Amino acid sequence: MSQEESIVEKVSKGSLAVLFGTIGGRLLGGLYSLLVVRALDPKDYGALSLMIASVSLLWAIVNTHVSLATVRSLAVEKNNYRLTSSCFWYYAAAGLICGVLFAVLGPPVAEQVFHISQGSFAFQVGGLLLLGMSLQAAFSGIFSGYLRMENEAVVKICKGASLLALAILFLALGWSLRGVLLALAVSELVGFLCALALLRRLLPFKALTSYFNSSILRKLLTFGAILYFATLMEQVGGSASIFSLGIFRTKSEIGEFEAAASLSGLLLMIPNSLSRPLISAIANRFAERGKPGLENAAHYSLKYTLQAVLPLTLLAYIFSEEIVTTLFGHRYVAAIAILQVIIFANLFHSMVVIFQSVFIGLGDPAAYLRCALLTALV
Repeated sequence: MSQEESIVEKVSKGSLAVLFGTIGGRLLGGLYSLLVVRALDPKDYGALSLMIASVSLLWAIVNTHVSLATVRSLAVEKNNYRLTSSCFWYYAAAGLICGVLFAVLGPPVAEQVFHISQGSFAFQVGGLLLLGMSLQAAFSGIFSGYLRMENEAVVKICKGASLLALAILFLALGWSLRGVLLALAVSELVGFLCALALLRRLLPFKALTSYFNSSILRKLLTFGAILYFATLMEQVGGSASIFSLGIFRTKSEIGEFEAAASLSGLLLMIPNSLSRPLISAIANRFAERGKPGLENAAHYSLKYTLQAVLPLTLLAYIFSEEIVTTLFGHRYVAAIAILQVIIFANLFHSMVVIFQSVFIGLGDPAAYLRCALLTALV
């Protein structure tokens, strides 16, 4: 078997697990989003979207991509428990500190800047989401480094199923926005417990807790620092629309924009399913044999991604009116024009995701940064 064929085989197996997990998670997430959009009016949905966007922006500020650095390092040094322990403790500490700060400082900022009153509970849940996202990043990095993508898929499905079931229950009880927030909080706990159980089957528990090493963490932080600035730029660019709507327009328009964005995001399932296994496979092969053959592996990944995403993009554009009105109802008719624009943006983003994974796998995060900076400026 040639080098590029071996890489493609590894990526295919890993990406299939991620893809099935992503499809399952997205399907559950799509049903959850549909339920929430139809149950909440645009004003409440806009407030919820604003909180989620705030969490995402703060997460981009906090996440220094120790997780991605761990993926690449574990692909070369699978028995180095200092990598897994240092990754876990970094994310546990960062998530806890930032989650508490978000819960305390979020409500007054939301009231002063976005004129959202009585938002304390929403931002307390946002703090818990930050902690959950941080821990999930640690687990995801370890699973991907060992090419155990099926574990990450199981976590996504369990978390999505619990979120959907709890949202249905709490909305049926008439708890409205508060019920949705409570469902988000409990599902984060379910995701954490599921990931922890799977990780303990993969590694001894002491591999997670007993081998923290400051020099290893500095190594991971050094590699992740450039990726940090890259994704921060991407998040700032992506959040600009939400925050500008929050400042200059109405909460209803935030809800309409987010309704369209949730649909267009479905097109990114395929490139996202390839990204993590592609990093690990390329890093492993590059460490063993250098660059020869890697160009073909990247070419195949890009080719198959476009062949899958382009037809879906065209279908979503042609039937955008039917999709939006059927799923969200006529209250969100303004989301149709928004959807028609951003689905083509996601088509180009699909190509960017593949190139970024290749850059990280080759140990060249500076190329990732240049790409992200250009995207954010545009």
